[in-house]
Amino acid sequence: MHNSNSVMVNATEMARPFRKRPVEWLRLPSTIEFLNTLSDVRKSHITNLVETTRGNFPTIQNREPGCTKM
Repeated sequence: MHNSNSVMVNATEMARPFRKRPVEWLRLPSTIEFLNTLSDVRKSHITNLVETTRGNFPTIQNREPGCTKM
């Protein structure tokens, strides 16, 4: 469930010009550390920060207010 303060971006479309896939970014140790820290700061489970879908739907990254890293 998304609240009115969340911002959704299409990570697949953002990564496409660089010939990358969001899953590559999500596997980086620095990304894992970042998401764990953001989860602690926001007092929100990590699954509330990143949403992925498969098939005909794009991968979506949930950037909460104040989050500038992608």
